[in-house]
This record gives sequence, C-alpha cells and structure tokens, in this order.
Amino acid sequence: EGFEIVEITRSDYFTGFPTINNCGQIAFDQQLGPEHADKEIFLYDNGKITRITNNAVRDRHAAVNDGGVLAWSRSTPSSPDTQVVLYREGIETILDNRRRGLSGVAINNLDYVAWSRFRQSQCPLAQDLVVWDGINVTRITPKDDFNDQSPDLNDHGWVVWGHSYNCERPWVGDIRLYRDGVTEVLPNDTSQPQVPTVNNLGQVAWLRNPGIMLWENGVAELLTDWGGTPSLNNLG
Repeated sequence: EGFEIVEITRSDYFTGFPTINNCGQIAFDQQLGPEHADKEIFLYDNGKITRITNNAVRDRHAAVNDGGVLAWSRSTPSSPDTQVVLYREGIETILDNRRRGLSGVAINNLDYVAWSRFRQSQCPLAQDLVVWDGINVTRITPKDDFNDQSPDLNDHGWVVWGHSYNCERPWVGDIRLYRDGVTEVLPNDTSQPQVPTVNNLGQVAWLRNPGIMLWENGVAELLTDWGGTPSLNNLG
C-alpha cells in the first residue's frame, strides 16, 4: 500500500509533457538529439518503454487513451506542413494536414481526437478547435480573432478548451464547453482561466490563475487558491 515516485526516462535534451491513461500507460515525446526533428513518441507500459516513431520529423503532443490508442502532432524542419496522427494497432492514420501549425492533441476512449489549428501566428492570434469523431473532422469554433486551445474531451463527446484574446496585455479569456452541438461559456471570477479538463461525470476543472476551479451542473466553485494544471479522473 502507498505511493512511490518512479523515474521512467531521462533525456540529455528534452522530454515533453506526458499523458497517462487509466491502465497506467504513459505517452510522451522525447528529444534524442540536438535538432527539433530528433523528437520521437514513446509509450511506457508496466515497466517497459516502447519507441513508437523513428523518423526525421518533430513528433510531439502525445496523448493515449485506455485502449492504448495514441494521437500526436508532427512537423518537418523542411516543410511548413503539420499533421495530426492517430496510431492504433500499429497503423498510423493522418487525421489532419495543414500548412499552419496543429497542436494541443487530446483523445478519448471512443478514439475521438481534438486539436487546435493555427490560422494566424501574429496578432490577431487565431486558432480554431476541431474534433475527429472517427469519421469526420468538424470545426466547433467560429473563425474569429481568438485563440481556442488546450482541448480535452470525455467519453460522452463533451469538449472543453481555453478561449482567449492574446493581443492585449493582460490577455483575457474564458473556459468553453461544447456538448450536444451547443457551446457554453463556463462561469469564472477571473479573466485568465486556462488548461481545462473534463471527466465522464460531467465535471470540469481548470486553472483559475491563481487557484483551481471545479464546475458541475452549472455551478463553479473555487477548490483551492493555489495549484497548477489540474487533472480529473472519472471518480471526481
């Protein structure tokens, strides 16, 4: 009984933010050499690390669901194109291929994938949020001057993300929820909420800056006045 901290990998260059599923599998990107194209995707499972990619492109933003299906974004130094990739049973499927950047990849246990598409990298900064439902890629945000980024989604198809305007100081934003074809703005008492997450109970948590907020059944409450990026499991 109890907990321990286990170091599963180390790099002389860079290791990206990991994601973990409910089976204890951990997906991450790691830079193996001095170039950005030296980034590869790895999967940790029960003490074993498997290298998923072996190429000369920049693989990053890895996510894994409970079925061991992975999704990530990749780009090449010689091309402005960026792709979002689904990896299932050893087979890669390209979900998106864009001239401008793609980022913030998330996946649920239905193998739905959400990510952000850059439309403009200078002010007015603009990113659109899209979702692949196993068949179609659908843009769920309007084409405006706002950043729609850091998506997460649950197994009911709910999608949450940060919506912000970054061309003024201080920047301002809110947290948005998309369910049943409708987008809602979740209540928040500060102007810089970010990095939301959602579980299968319909709870949404996010970084309040400072503090952590929890939304459930239309009501948002402050859980703590400190903390970093939150995570939610399906037990709440």
